[in-house]
Amino acid sequence: MVRHRNMAVFIDLENLFGGYGRSITGVPLSAIVKTVQAKANLLGLSRGAATIRAYANWTHPEMSTYRKQMAAAGIEPVQVWTCSTPSSSGGSRPKNAADIQLVVDALAVAADAPWIDVFAIISGDGDFVPLVRRLQLLGKVVLGASVVRENAGIVSTQAPVVATPPPPKPVPDVSQKIVACARTPSKAEYVRAAVAYTQKYPNALVGGAVVGSHLGSLLKKRWPTTSYSTFGYKSFGSFVEEACNLRMHRPNTPKKTLVPAGSK
Repeated sequence: MVRHRNMAVFIDLENLFGGYGRSITGVPLSAIVKTVQAKANLLGLSRGAATIRAYANWTHPEMSTYRKQMAAAGIEPVQVWTCSTPSSSGGSRPKNAADIQLVVDALAVAADAPWIDVFAIISGDGDFVPLVRRLQLLGKVVLGASVVRENAGIVSTQAPVVATPPPPKPVPDVSQKIVACARTPSKAEYVRAAVAYTQKYPNALVGGAVVGSHLGSLLKKRWPTTSYSTFGYKSFGSFVEEACNLRMHRPNTPKKTLVPAGSK
């Protein structure tokens, strides 16, 4: 179930101004917020924003036109005191003070409010790619948006960047081990294993003689497709005595004497 108010919206308003020929009122702030919230709701990512912050120099005289929009949308203004440097056109351009403040605030929200798992970044450039990657690493979903037509109030939202879960831990490949057990051993290897089993497993011997059923099952468990016949022996006993130089345990069983019918 999607949490209520699990989204944080960060608007780089200073950057959006740059794409509108310094026409501050041309940036449709309320439309941006509504579109992003609607898109997140449509995608099933969020039902509401826990915080909406817009970064700009709010002391600019024209910024007062946003007061009603900000109050209605619940936007928190973040003051950015930008220094200006000469531009190639002879005017001035702001440095990336807003970008830096936005990045710091986004990471702070990610750390202080772990229940916020959707981050909407509204800007006009790609400066926030490192931030997006970091939020991804923290398991967040990132939604990007920008304005695409001057003074038209049209907002373009990009597909959400969903954090990719870490790959599952690799399962140990036991196929090689299985193949090793299933292959046919050499005669010397088979003999060495048989002798080793008689020393390792006490039940494999009775009075110093090999219990064929027990030793045979141990060898069969290790090499299911191999037996004494693989190496040309007619019986397991002959393999034990001739190849392994061990004595085979053969319990004495009394022979039955046939008694003619009718005799006492």
